[in-house]
Amino acid sequence: MRTSWIVIATAALGLMFGLGLTYLEMSRVGDRFANATGTQGPEIERVPRVTVVGEREFDFGTLQKDRNGTCIFKIRNDGEGPLDLSFDGVSCGLCIHTTFEHAVLKHGEELVIEVNYTTHKEGPHFAEYLEVRTDDPDEPMIRFDITGYVTRSIRFSKREINLGNIATDEDVSTSFRIYGYTDHPIEITDKEFITKPSVDYFSLELTEMELDEFKDDEPRAKSAIQVKLKMAQGRPLGPIKQVLRVTAKLGERTTTAEIVIRATVVSDISLFGGRDFSKERSLVQFGSILGTVDHSTTLRIRIRGPFRDKVKLSIVSIDPENVMKATIGEPTVAGNGILYPLTISIPKGAPPINRLGSQQGRVGVIKIETTHPTAKHLPVYVSFAIE
Repeated sequence: MRTSWIVIATAALGLMFGLGLTYLEMSRVGDRFANATGTQGPEIERVPRVTVVGEREFDFGTLQKDRNGTCIFKIRNDGEGPLDLSFDGVSCGLCIHTTFEHAVLKHGEELVIEVNYTTHKEGPHFAEYLEVRTDDPDEPMIRFDITGYVTRSIRFSKREINLGNIATDEDVSTSFRIYGYTDHPIEITDKEFITKPSVDYFSLELTEMELDEFKDDEPRAKSAIQVKLKMAQGRPLGPIKQVLRVTAKLGERTTTAEIVIRATVVSDISLFGGRDFSKERSLVQFGSILGTVDHSTTLRIRIRGPFRDKVKLSIVSIDPENVMKATIGEPTVAGNGILYPLTISIPKGAPPINRLGSQQGRVGVIKIETTHPTAKHLPVYVSFAIE
């Protein structure tokens, strides 16, 4: 009998516990339903949402050098909360300009950002950007890209012409193009090699090109001229730097462009030295020195080939002659060549002078002549300033 009462009591307690859990769960369901219908619970969070209207990139196409272009970008707030926008930065402070600094957009409002681009960089291709900071948690930063192509009215197909190492008795030629970017065809009115020491060794041949001959290589160009550059034999040993200046007429407009031409003339005769000597430029670099101290350096002139035993060397001029001195010593046999020491000195007591190669004074030069059948000239340049 006692056992039966225990069973009945246990069942009753279990029933009561189950009813309590059921009531509690139904209460929670009611709360969730009330929140979903808006009759109870906290207010739904109002957040901003960024939408970029249109493209995030603007391509200017072709812009002339040092010209301006304008583009716009648009941002809309599609969120419920206010959208805070602020200027963060640009990739090129000299190129990109905008008056936008800060804005707050309500739901549905749009912001128009006007951007001015100036083609300060040479290009030809450019890719810059502007960034805007936002308080949209899903897109805290917006980047707008600005691209295009920079050119002048005319442009060379190469940035620089480097002929490399060439022999003094070698026929040398190379080709390049001059492109025009206006609707008027290029008319070359003048061409000039402006670096005097090597002017006589250069010549040009110009040929007008048809559109289908260059369009695949430079689709933005409207006209083109094929240029053949020739360099004559007998040029002096060592490095050569020449500048070609071209003047062209395009309709009523006249413009100029320049290109650098580099080469190093080599032969059986070569020149080398220590730390203060640049072989690529054939240049001794004394730098700024005191006039109360002697300064000197010794280079080596090496002669190889079938004429090595017959070649004679002589110094024909020194500039400035009242400041620098140069002597060629006795030869010695070294391997398959002969070495001549070349001593260059600036004795103490020399007057103040600037020959650093700046606007205040050109570099000094020592001219050496040889009896070699093809390598007849060997110039040596000296950079210095006496205080």
